[in-house]
Amino acid sequence: MLLLFPVVAAPRAATRPGPSLVDERLCTGCEQCYVDCPYEAIRMVQRSNGRAGLMARVDAERCVSCGICAGSCAPMGVGPPGRTGRDQLATVREYAASWKTHAPRVVIVACDRSGAGASTFNGTHGGTSVCLADCAGSLHTSVLELLLRSGAHGVLVIACPPRDCWHREGAKWLEERMYREREAERRDRVDRRRLRLVHAGAAEQARALDELRAFETEIAELDAALGEGEVPDLIRMCDRPDDRTSMHRGKERVSL
Repeated sequence: MLLLFPVVAAPRAATRPGPSLVDERLCTGCEQCYVDCPYEAIRMVQRSNGRAGLMARVDAERCVSCGICAGSCAPMGVGPPGRTGRDQLATVREYAASWKTHAPRVVIVACDRSGAGASTFNGTHGGTSVCLADCAGSLHTSVLELLLRSGAHGVLVIACPPRDCWHREGAKWLEERMYREREAERRDRVDRRRLRLVHAGAAEQARALDELRAFETEIAELDAALGEGEVPDLIRMCDRPDDRTSMHRGKERVSL
């Protein structure tokens, strides 16, 4: 019975998320997705369209659709169907369009298995918007920039602890992209004071809430320093040199 359990418990083929795909036109052969994939589901092969060099190819049998490759690809040429970096940006644009003149002060982007799971912040903070991802490591850093450009005053990313990431290296790679220039890294033009990455496991909801309150206080102080009646010029701030994903609006869930 124990030997049969993995077979019985495996999701039916029709319900499994699709494996990642590679857009050969966008792939530069940099090998970052190959290096970052925690399941060794990507290999580098010779191009088949007459261009010289290598390109990434996904082994569908090994791929679990974690999306970490989507976060690792600077040109956004690889990822699960509908969840590449380009798909993430398209959904954020649609999502931000609903803010109109009332952007949330803080947007939380979080792994749905972390301490910021689907119910942690519901109804807790009216000025907070929550976006959930299957793995924080699937988040492309360009999404953080676009959220600020769209009007959010701060973006708080909540990931599982690196030692306990559901997809092995997702939390670790995200931290290195945000702070240690790992491809695809956070751009220097993004004001890092308005970005924060914290680690909180599924049982650490209180920690996640404490981190949110502390970050909200810091963002309020940054805004207050601008002067009475003045609002942060987030576009200018982003332009200057400076040091399965889904989005929730209340109870509504919109898939990327």
